[in-house]
Amino acid sequence: MNKMQKWQRMSLLGLVTASFMGLGGGTGTAQAAQRTVATFPKSLRGTWYTYDSHQYYRTRITAKTITVNGTTGHLHPVKAAGTNVQSDWVQATPVTYRGEHWINVRGWFQAAGSGDDYRKVTHTLKGKRHAALQYASGAVFKTSTYGYRSKALAKTYAHHYYAGDRH
Repeated sequence: MNKMQKWQRMSLLGLVTASFMGLGGGTGTAQAAQRTVATFPKSLRGTWYTYDSHQYYRTRITAKTITVNGTTGHLHPVKAAGTNVQSDWVQATPVTYRGEHWINVRGWFQAAGSGDDYRKVTHTLKGKRHAALQYASGAVFKTSTYGYRSKALAKTYAHHYYAGDRH
């Protein structure tokens, strides 16, 4: 099983157990804000593609949802919980780790694990600057993969890591 399949399996397993994948708040030196966000940051929104083992994977982020290959988590801030909490709810928290700004997404009922982290970065690829969605998890924000705005870039840069990545 490759890294992408492991990441996908872990993310979907979280949803099945009513703890839909989260972005790693982590422990140690990571500092999480004491609040959750009501909407995903505009920089993360849109459709992002990754490619692994001859297959494309799609992550779509809107203001209030995150969808990974057809499985959707609905964003709700903790203060808006009420009594009608649903198993497909997620919460997102801004996190800073070593000066990097991430969004940590965790399942509403997630009791263990740091979840998954996302941040938008820009890389120069063949002389052109391209936005990429960096996926990470764990207490030290290990990069698992990158998502790109196009399938062509996802396929070309599958399994590509950049200087400074922890993996």
